[in-house]
Amino acid sequence: MPVSVVARRHPIARNQLFTWQRLFAEGELPAMGIGEEAVPASDDRLLQQQVRELQRLLCKKTPENGILREALDLVQPKTLVALALVGSGRRAVKRLARALGLAIGASMR
Repeated sequence: MPVSVVARRHPIARNQLFTWQRLFAEGELPAMGIGEEAVPASDDRLLQQQVRELQRLLCKKTPENGILREALDLVQPKTLVALALVGSGRRAVKRLARALGLAIGASMR
């Protein structure tokens, strides 16, 4: 259908339709469905860059998160033992150091 027919059928200036057609051909105006909101291509590119950067950071943090979880799994049982020993009264520090595998100074013995 010619642009002039579309412009007459809908109250749109012909030059506006030609502008949209040119922008679409240059990739500056993405195709849209009915009811979708228009986003400028520059904003779209910026958002895509931000998504890629966030994905990159997430990929770096995921292994670190796994390492920290493993470390917590190793430390947690000793922490529970330490808490139980601290509340047990006499020689709690000495028993706590022994349970955690720590050396204690001569003044603590």
